[in-house]
Amino acid sequence: CMTWKFALAILVIVVGGRPVAALAQQPARPAPAQEAQTAGYNVTYCAGFISENPLNEGLRVAAGEESGAKTQFVSGDIVYLNVGAGWIVNPGGEYAVLRRVQDMVRREVFPGQYLRLLQLGLMYQEVGRLRVNMVRPGSATATVLHTCDAVSVGDVCIPFNTKQEPLIQTGRRLDMFAPPSGKTTGTIVAGKGFTMLLGQRDVVYLDIGGKEGVTLGQYYRVYRPFDRPN
Repeated sequence: CMTWKFALAILVIVVGGRPVAALAQQPARPAPAQEAQTAGYNVTYCAGFISENPLNEGLRVAAGEESGAKTQFVSGDIVYLNVGAGWIVNPGGEYAVLRRVQDMVRREVFPGQYLRLLQLGLMYQEVGRLRVNMVRPGSATATVLHTCDAVSVGDVCIPFNTKQEPLIQTGRRLDMFAPPSGKTTGTIVAGKGFTMLLGQRDVVYLDIGGKEGVTLGQYYRVYRPFDRPN
């Protein structure tokens, strides 16, 4: 049989590290400069990522106000962290709230997908952001500032770092039948939430990163190889 590669009308924009957002594009006229727009806060800060090394998961959400009646917390809610002075230096610091995620179904989209994900590292969901209000010897109090998903007891907290929001050119023209460019190639190894069917502004994870020359704001053509009998 002969191997053919069919280019899909999809562009990929890198939002930092491993996570990327896949943007479905239809053939169109070249986009004027004014059509460029930022990816948006939720795409930039809610994409999640794959970490090659385990993160320090010592700081976690331990409880929250009315924790006897509610187990999930959103913007404006008060939560309590499991450690305080010695781990957190001063009040006012902001922390990203993360949650380690695994594909419990393990239904592979392509052969070897699950093993490839394990080789890449640990997948973390970006849950939200909080600010520490008060630090005690063995605990801390914080306010939830933003949520991508409801914050839950046990979620991991790491220092929050700002990210640059890449520009999205919504009217970029894509040649669906362009020949291979010979540039860096990789594989979409998973979608956010392990979604199988992906569309505009969906987040995907690639098995290439900074070591392969991937930088913020790059676009990638997405194609699907398939076999056809002679």
